[in-house]
Amino acid sequence: MERKVQGDSSWKRLRILFDQYRVVVGGTGIVYDGDSVSEAKRQFKLFMRKSKSAGRSAGESVTLFKNYEIINQYHPPDRE
Repeated sequence: MERKVQGDSSWKRLRILFDQYRVVVGGTGIVYDGDSVSEAKRQFKLFMRKSKSAGRSAGESVTLFKNYEIINQYHPPDRE
């Protein structure tokens, strides 16, 4: 059995077959990390709403990544 290591080009090709999504909330951290675009978007919208309202996640920035690149961000307006 041949073992694949991270430097192998075949390992890299297999790795990019599935897009990875991650949602990060300012003070909370990673709230979603997986391969479902619909779940990632659902979590992004959920935490964006929570950031806009009062509560634990209020006023936090929310960022959606696809394969480590930012594809959507929400930054709450500055509160005075």
